[in-house]
Amino acid sequence: MSISENDIKTYEDRYKSLVYEKVREIISKQTELITNLEKNGKYFDIETDVPNVGITFNNKLVELAQIFKKAGISMFVDPNEKYDFVGSNFVGDAIIEDMISQLSNGMQVLSECNSSMSKATTEKSKKVKALEESSPIKKLFFKIRSFFVTNTVLDSTSFSEAEIGEVKSHLSKYKEVDKNLCEYNLRDNVVQSLVNFINNREYHDFTIPELLEESVIPTLQKLGLEDVIPNLQEELSKTQEELNSSNKKSWKLSETQKLGIQMSSERLADGVKQKESNTTQIQDKEYID
Repeated sequence: MSISENDIKTYEDRYKSLVYEKVREIISKQTELITNLEKNGKYFDIETDVPNVGITFNNKLVELAQIFKKAGISMFVDPNEKYDFVGSNFVGDAIIEDMISQLSNGMQVLSECNSSMSKATTEKSKKVKALEESSPIKKLFFKIRSFFVTNTVLDSTSFSEAEIGEVKSHLSKYKEVDKNLCEYNLRDNVVQSLVNFINNREYHDFTIPELLEESVIPTLQKLGLEDVIPNLQEELSKTQEELNSSNKKSWKLSETQKLGIQMSSERLADGVKQKESNTTQIQDKEYID
């Protein structure tokens, strides 16, 4: 039994739909955080015109998918004729998980930035309110001051250097994440993506050569990246030695790994459903450009 073009298209469309649906959710959440940053950023003397890492992730994913397509392969699906099975592209999975990890970090940092601003402004407002209500004389002082100062609660000098420094630090980290996503490219980054992806799943040493031979090297060759293969093998050898020499291993999954496993499970479930029904009609999806 051979794999049909419809099976391949169905799997790819479902995978894309899953990924881009989550991207849209992330973009929406990031937009809310950025809007809040724009409202309060002026009090902390920071640049408020910041990028949305969700959009950066989306645009980079579209760019990389086009590179795969030009090479005659899909970033999302890799039909296995040997085992008569339609699965995801191993290299594509590694890239997407690596970028999701960076995206998750960016979301966390921007959230912490907003939390720092919220905490500082709340504490400052409480202090000002306490001063206003402390005595009749101070009440009069604040009433008089309100005639000359528009905002008696917050201005650009309301916060300490430490408070402003904490906000700026978070924002700097966020911009660095966006920069790394924007500058991601296959030649410079795919090796580390693959090393992280393989090590996160703790493959046994003896299975890695076969894994590379069947699922990684053919894709890299089609992408014109034959020259990175020796570096990949060397990096995997190093990390496997480090893992084997360590007596302690953490089995706690990160949020990124949990998301990767969830997405893999959903893709596998979709594949099983498709095997059971070859009459499924798939409509074209609209993706963010």
